[in-house]
Amino acid sequence: MATRSNSTKTPERLSQDDIRVEQSIATMLSATAEAAETAERQFSQDSDDTPRIQTPAVSTLSFIKKRKKGGGYDYWADIEGRGSYRDDADFGKKCGEEFITFLGKYPTLGNSTLLNMIVSDMVANHATKGHLVGFLNTVNKYTVVGSYLAALEPAVPEHPWTKARRLGKELSQALADTGDAEFGYILPAGYEYAVGFGMLQEDSPRLGEFPMQTISRLGRRIAQTLRDDPEMSVERVTIDCRGVYSQLRLPDADDLPPVDPLLAALNEYREATKAFCAIPEDDDFRQNEERYVAETYGAVEQKLLRNVIPTTSIEGVKAAIRFAIDDGDQIDPVAKNALRSALHYLDEATA
Repeated sequence: MATRSNSTKTPERLSQDDIRVEQSIATMLSATAEAAETAERQFSQDSDDTPRIQTPAVSTLSFIKKRKKGGGYDYWADIEGRGSYRDDADFGKKCGEEFITFLGKYPTLGNSTLLNMIVSDMVANHATKGHLVGFLNTVNKYTVVGSYLAALEPAVPEHPWTKARRLGKELSQALADTGDAEFGYILPAGYEYAVGFGMLQEDSPRLGEFPMQTISRLGRRIAQTLRDDPEMSVERVTIDCRGVYSQLRLPDADDLPPVDPLLAALNEYREATKAFCAIPEDDDFRQNEERYVAETYGAVEQKLLRNVIPTTSIEGVKAAIRFAIDDGDQIDPVAKNALRSALHYLDEATA
């Protein structure tokens, strides 16, 4: 084990490398002492319940050993020169890397003074110039990086919407660069529907567009398409929350006779009553029968009760007679037979 000695080997003339090493040692000792004082002030202000990092003994480092006599540690123990400057520098670098790794795992108050102890014992135990240069250059490399990071201005957090717009533009441009005109789609976390992205065209969804603006813009585009394309067979498009419905244009529709109002009303009433009768007669039906009437045939029934709806065709007349025969429970049987005779005549005449 290397022992301390009061006598130091003083060369007659110091080389430039020796001067730089001595300057590095002095600077490092000063810096570590200042850092230790700062860390001590900072840690002394912490409350007793502050979590502490459990650190192993410094002797886990390969170049530090516990003294057999007198207590304490020898921070540069039993390190002999290896015969060449390069070999010693490589060994010093290895020890420096080991030291930095140790500090990274265990950044404690006690370890904040460790560099001061190591450098002091390196000098006291006559570490070679290669040892000093290899070790201190390695530590200095990490010190420069740490100083740079400490001097950086804290980054301003990017607002989520600003980030989304920026990434959307980047994705749009990347999509255009591929030559693919199709939109891509992403599914935001916790969102039910996918969101499209791509190069924004004139009729593309606007960022920040309100729902009614989207409906109005797309509605105008649909109307213009129907108007400008005479070959389309779609007469009308209806859009609601359940889907999109289109009404086809019949050939020569302008030559067809108008729909008979009474015939249309009677057909609507008949379909609505069928829907009402198809509802299961359970507890819900018995408790909400009036609501089911309103949702099925109620409105058209009131229309037939309060208005004398005109008929404009033989089919309308026949439908009225058939309705009276089938649904007219209050009609006299003789009158019903008379209506049946009239209906039979009309059926034969229009067959």
